[in-house]
Amino acid sequence: MAQFTIAGFTFTLKLPWPWLEAELVADWADFVSSSPSDMLIEVHSREGCSKGDDAFVTFWPKLSTCNEGEIRIDDGIFSAQLSANRSRMVIHQGADRHTLEKFVKVALADFLSRKHGLLVHSVAVAYRGAALLCTGPSGAGKSTLAALCRAGGLDVLADELSAVVLQTNGDARVIGTPWNVGMAKEENLSGLGLLAFCSEFRWSAVSTGKFIRILLNNIVMPDPSPSGRHLLFEVASRLVKTISTGELGFSRDPHTAPALKGWFNTFEER
Repeated sequence: MAQFTIAGFTFTLKLPWPWLEAELVADWADFVSSSPSDMLIEVHSREGCSKGDDAFVTFWPKLSTCNEGEIRIDDGIFSAQLSANRSRMVIHQGADRHTLEKFVKVALADFLSRKHGLLVHSVAVAYRGAALLCTGPSGAGKSTLAALCRAGGLDVLADELSAVVLQTNGDARVIGTPWNVGMAKEENLSGLGLLAFCSEFRWSAVSTGKFIRILLNNIVMPDPSPSGRHLLFEVASRLVKTISTGELGFSRDPHTAPALKGWFNTFEER
């Protein structure tokens, strides 16, 4: 069995395929953990597992809640149950790696929601102990910005999914995840941005309503019940009220990273 910690969530994977366990340990090496496990994620299957990441469906699975608080996850081919006490997830009928990782993301999002946190489709970059999280619709430039920042000497904490946790003092921390390119590292969250391609770097004002609307569309929602939706809306609203927001316009050229370093320096001087 392999064990990992992502954004404070420690889980143990019990897989019937040794090759997949070895592959995940290699790919997620920075997240391998020996901490006490929060959850056992177990795959029940008598069939083989495809090595293709996109061998099956790629849409986000359907989530539903049961009376006792159990969450059922169904992506059309495979299904899983997350126990009411959140100590165990059982995946039925096997899974390819892509689907297994979707189920892990749901478990992580559920863990974060109970810690006043969010799992956000976004890019998170850091410089000198401060972090900027930027989100937007597909094609907005998350991976492009990550590549430019990495080449320009900034830390890329995440370029697919970022974990954000509100602190009791009103601050927030952004934590890296292993998907695409990420780091097992966390920093203080200094800004929230909406991404937009433009001819030159700029940081401009954006309305709170617009930001919350786009942010909510990019949050992984683990609990589709009214109470679950209300909790995520409450955390998102608190986050936007606490952290500076704006629209980050940038172009696909090497000048973006130095300009973003300047943004961090200016923020630090405020």
